[in-house]
Amino acid sequence: MGLREITRVEIVSPTDDRPSPEFQSVLDVSPIALRLGTEYCIELGFDGERQGQKADFRPGLPLMMSW
Repeated sequence: MGLREITRVEIVSPTDDRPSPEFQSVLDVSPIALRLGTEYCIELGFDGERQGQKADFRPGLPLMMSW
């Protein structure tokens, strides 16, 4: 069956309180969310994350995936 649709995109940042005006304009018109965390990372959710599965590619790649 495989993954079909990206349903969540979050950028995790230790400095999420002041995005640049340019980045804020991207956030305002897209489904991308910005969230405070201890280190930079991208989190992607697929298919509503119904299967309850996760893959964490850190520290080699700042990426986490859930499906």
